[in-house]
Amino acid sequence: MAIPETFKTIQDQSIDTIKLAQDSVVKVVKGYSESVKAVVPAMPEVPELPFADKLPKATEVLDNAFGYAARMLEIQREFALNLVAASAPKA
Repeated sequence: MAIPETFKTIQDQSIDTIKLAQDSVVKVVKGYSESVKAVVPAMPEVPELPFADKLPKATEVLDNAFGYAARMLEIQREFALNLVAASAPKA
């Protein structure tokens, strides 16, 4: 097996392992949350905060943050490729 293929295999295995661990954590948190809901009496009604409807949802905040990170990673990739191209010997 060539070195790039070996690296790809290792990367794929590490991603699979991380996804498996993340899925396990989500299942544990979901189970814990459901257990707590069953044991703890219903919370009293909390008055709504003024302008609460104007605040972003948690999923919107996450989408924005990860979208920004993805864009940053892409420009870093472009920069690295341009740097390698600029420093490569001319043939």
